[in-house]
Amino acid sequence: MRRPLLLALVAMGVLAGSLTAQEAQPAKSEPSKEIDQLQNGEPIAAIDKALVDAPLRRAPDYPWIKLSELRLLKIAKTGPELQVDYEVTEGSPSEVVLVFKSVMGRKTRRWSLDGEKAATIRFAEIWNPAPADVEAWVEFGGGLLTPTDAVVGYKISNSVTIGDKGQITPARHWKPEEEKRYADLVRAKSQANVPAKPPSKAPPAGYAVAGDRTLLPGMPVLVFAEGDWRKGEYLGTHRHFLVAKRDGQPVAMLHAAVTQRDYVAVAERVLEQAKTKPDSFSPSVRMLPESLLPLNDNFVPLPADVRLLPGVPLQYGFGSRWTNVSVFSAPVDGQVETIEDSSFRQYKYPFSNLAINKSVLEELAKPDAAEVFAKRYEELTVKWAAGRRQRALVRDHLATFPLPDGHEPLGEKVAVKKGDRFQIYSSKWTGAVAVADSPEGAVEIQWDGRNANWNEFVSRKSLFIKPPRDKPAAADAAVPTKKPGGGYSLMLEVTGTKKFAVVKVVMDVTGLDLRDAREAIEEAPILLSQSLTKDAAERFQKQLEAAGGKASVRKVE
Repeated sequence: MRRPLLLALVAMGVLAGSLTAQEAQPAKSEPSKEIDQLQNGEPIAAIDKALVDAPLRRAPDYPWIKLSELRLLKIAKTGPELQVDYEVTEGSPSEVVLVFKSVMGRKTRRWSLDGEKAATIRFAEIWNPAPADVEAWVEFGGGLLTPTDAVVGYKISNSVTIGDKGQITPARHWKPEEEKRYADLVRAKSQANVPAKPPSKAPPAGYAVAGDRTLLPGMPVLVFAEGDWRKGEYLGTHRHFLVAKRDGQPVAMLHAAVTQRDYVAVAERVLEQAKTKPDSFSPSVRMLPESLLPLNDNFVPLPADVRLLPGVPLQYGFGSRWTNVSVFSAPVDGQVETIEDSSFRQYKYPFSNLAINKSVLEELAKPDAAEVFAKRYEELTVKWAAGRRQRALVRDHLATFPLPDGHEPLGEKVAVKKGDRFQIYSSKWTGAVAVADSPEGAVEIQWDGRNANWNEFVSRKSLFIKPPRDKPAAADAAVPTKKPGGGYSLMLEVTGTKKFAVVKVVMDVTGLDLRDAREAIEEAPILLSQSLTKDAAERFQKQLEAAGGKASVRKVE
């Protein structure tokens, strides 16, 4: 038996409408010398003709993502939401930057792909109110070729648009200095895997090449760089690289481990001191085991044997900055599940990327540590929930009957506890679990089969729960005995052969994203809505039939 699909987002007034878009095409102007090459079908602009904010053309070994169906959903109470579908056709990027451009300026948002090759990306609060004309594309690796404060990266996707955007933003060719930087980057990567040539100059008298000699963190050394031996300090070996301090900054020697010690020289007297007084050396810069990021004052690398409790504050080091996080749950397989103090998002990090304050280590060693951090965790839970709820875009996923066996609507007065399980409808019935306690209002859920980055807040009327056998159903959660009336229903009877055109109409009617709309039409005959005005129902019927499908309109009694 086919399950009918209720798209009451329209019926309840949650969606005021949606704008769809087609994949952007270059402006219909005559070809000129400004465009002399294509990148996966998209133009590449000459350097002197490129727009000021033009991204760089893609590097040969970088991924490519195909974007489609950029659209703007006008969601009541929460503001507009931009959605775009993507498909990774080359490479396996882990994190990219989405760029949105309009007359109101340029906005960027980072997005973690989590290994998914195709999905829908959703961003709320890009602009409010949202402009009618928007362009979107994907960038990767910003700042590798350009100066460190540059905002542009490599354009690794086509552009898609909404409205009358006109000329898209083409990628531009690299400048000579950018070509050189890329060549140096490729060369550095290759040198990490093949033996390097020895230094072109012997160390000064009284110094010996490190070779297989024992080096201690804090040792004064000479580092061969830029054709000469320079004063430095040995800091340790991180991952596969020897790290030394030169010109006041920690640097990784880019030569393979088998030869990189030839680029470090140690005074004979220092080697003798290491044998007799090894404790006399102390590094001036303390770092995480696998990072070049100096530790903040009073912080130490997170010990592998420390007893971590939920609520313990830590710092996560990546790139050039530290992020304050707190432990969310006990470590598993060397990974610590944390929540960022500022964004309230959950992430798992290895011990090697985490640091802890010495005073916190002392607190963990006290007899009342469990009680102290349990209280902090409770306070943080309230803060996290309030912060996430404040930023949340509350969604409605509504469905008609039949409900899953034994389930009933959650109800507005039922207190939700962390771990409560539900059924929720999104083109089909799917399981979900409550992420946190929710005595009232929207509920944060994690979908079955998806990680925490897909968590979202949903309305209570979207959730259906299976009550315990010994408890009666909630008083305000009684299942209605008939379908809501007051409008006209639209039924998709036959999809036809032009499925993509039908999908676009279904998205307009329902507000579903591309993936869910594709799944929905496979269930035809299927109910698309039962709360349309007569004019709207007949208009959508004509659009579906013009797209090759068959639809029917009926008065809802």
